[in-house]
Amino acid sequence: MLTQLLPGLRDFRTPLVAGYIWLVAVWLAVHERIPARESARGLIKDVYALADSVGRPAALAAVSLGAYLVGAVMEVQAGSVIKAANSLPFINLGWVSNSAAADLRDYVSTAVKGKAQAAADGRNVDADTTRLMNEIAAERDQLVLRIRHSTLAKYEEFARTSAEADFRVSAGIALLAPVLVLGLCYDPAAIALLVLPLWLIIKGCMRLRDANDGLVQALTISETSSGAVQRYSASS
Repeated sequence: MLTQLLPGLRDFRTPLVAGYIWLVAVWLAVHERIPARESARGLIKDVYALADSVGRPAALAAVSLGAYLVGAVMEVQAGSVIKAANSLPFINLGWVSNSAAADLRDYVSTAVKGKAQAAADGRNVDADTTRLMNEIAAERDQLVLRIRHSTLAKYEEFARTSAEADFRVSAGIALLAPVLVLGLCYDPAAIALLVLPLWLIIKGCMRLRDANDGLVQALTISETSSGAVQRYSASS
């Protein structure tokens, strides 16, 4: 039963935690402007009255729902952060680790060399290997689907690791907001705490690369296959 629930819990956890962090940032920024219950007027007074009428459990549930919705809107995936970082001229983050990239190159070059020997047409092995590696990186989502249908245990490991990556990235980006509010509105020394959310974001990106390394491993030991390599091998 827990095995069936955990994937859903993973999906629910990230937006909920990130949403709560965003709400904390908003509260830190505006709580001094919110009137007390005794002096509240208009909408604020109605909110106090509604909270009293439904009780604390229902009010907490409403806040949790609001946090979830905010987190779902503001959720950021680790893959998006890596792509954004790679768009900068001085950063080049691979989608997998260096060791996994080396294994992938060996796997692809074996297929390319076999094709070159069979075709005997003098094709550029290095150029074809690099092109195929880029095509495999572009079809990452297809590799995930293939693993889901061929090796369920490997897919579960990938899903868990990539969910942890997205959780760290979303929580880290959300955590930037309260840290900036503390630094700008309370104590400038709090800006030093930016190292914590930045560390979380970096760890999330590295965790995604760990998940992608699992895809490469499954590919190189023939637990799954690549559409790009299959098309290349079948081409004339």
